[in-house]
Amino acid sequence: MAFLPFASLGRLRQITAVVARHGLDHYFERRRARAKGKEAPAAEEGIPAAARRFRAILEDLGPTFIKFGQVLSTRADVLPPGFAEALAGLQDDCPAMPAADVEKAVKAGLGKTIAEAFRDFDVKPVASASIAQVHRAVTHEGDEVAVKIQRPGIRRKITRDLDLLRYLAEL
Repeated sequence: MAFLPFASLGRLRQITAVVARHGLDHYFERRRARAKGKEAPAAEEGIPAAARRFRAILEDLGPTFIKFGQVLSTRADVLPPGFAEALAGLQDDCPAMPAADVEKAVKAGLGKTIAEAFRDFDVKPVASASIAQVHRAVTHEGDEVAVKIQRPGIRRKITRDLDLLRYLAEL
């Protein structure tokens, strides 16, 4: 049996807190009751509200879970009605990075500030997904370009989450 890295304990606690904050604890209570052969408490909401809450959980948990939601959104055959539609927005409608993070990413990637690198740069992304977002910009030469900016620390975050999920899958 593998051991859970100490660094993953904080992330596991964070995941639990996000799930509890979004009120899916009633879902787990119902599953536990059914597993024990007891009558499950009635569902508190319909599918559309539950689907929105599930999407909000995935968004709050970040890139790895958003990517999971993107994959699930293509599988209406395995999800309750309404879930695939709610998750479809994760394809390109994720919360955008703060402008300060965008500025830092441009500086780190190009070695220049946004103003030094571009004549015009729209800080509002055209699309924002789990790993990166895309911005419209115009170079100083007048060329219209799309600038794809990777979320800060994305590789480390995904690796950490995948390690944790691998551990949980082994339990």
